[in-house]
Parts: sequence; C-alpha cells; structure tokens
Amino acid sequence: MKFKFFLLVLIPFFIQCKQEVTTEKQSIKNELITDAEGISIAKYSNFSIVTIKNTFPEAVENYSYVLHKKGVQIPDSLKKLTSIEVPVKK
Repeated sequence: MKFKFFLLVLIPFFIQCKQEVTTEKQSIKNELITDAEGISIAKYSNFSIVTIKNTFPEAVENYSYVLHKKGVQIPDSLKKLTSIEVPVKK
C-alpha cells in the first residue's frame, strides 16, 4: 500500500520535469556573406541553420544543415536535417 502511494506521489513530478526547448531567432546581416550567392544562415540561441540553394545551374534541391555545439539539444522538427557539431575538427 505504501508503495502505491509513493508511486502516485512521484508520477506528477516525472511528468512535470519535461524539458522545453525554446528557440529565439536572431537576425543575421547579409553583409557577413559578401561573395557567396545562394546561401542563407538563420541563427538561433543554441544552433544555426545553413541553407544552400542553387548549387549548380538548373538545380532544384536545397540543402540544409544544423550547426550546433556539443551537447546542445536540437528540436525534433530539425532532426531530419544533417547536423554538424561545431567547431569542426576534421
């Protein structure tokens, strides 16, 4: 009986301990990229998304990469993108 009561008391704590990931988008000046065309960078508080467009003439596919530091949790919606840990070692 004490064990059931103990479980009933602990279950709400486990449910409430869900960690929420918030992302705040920061603006990036296009002046940082002067010679490259077809590249855009969206910088958030814990990661950046780099999108490359028009990799060659008549290209239709865009490529997106998530750049993040080691141990940073990226949102589930971005898990389908290629993720690159920065700084890159090799």
